[in-house]
Amino acid sequence: MSGFLESKLLLDATATRVLPRKWMERHPSFELKNEENESLLVQRNLRGERVRNLDELLEVARLAKPKFNAIMKNIVGP
Repeated sequence: MSGFLESKLLLDATATRVLPRKWMERHPSFELKNEENESLLVQRNLRGERVRNLDELLEVARLAKPKFNAIMKNIVGP
């Protein structure tokens, strides 16, 4: 899970560099400035609780992947 936060920080740095001016600042959900925001960046299981094991994480990931793929294709094109 720590890999997610590392990836997010790299993604944020890239987004800040390549997205239109002030885009990241207009979307505060992308900010990771304090523990309160960081606590929002935890994977939840289907019951909305923090994931307790890899099986729960993979279950949610399998359900989210088709929607995620559709969103990414919409952003970057086919």
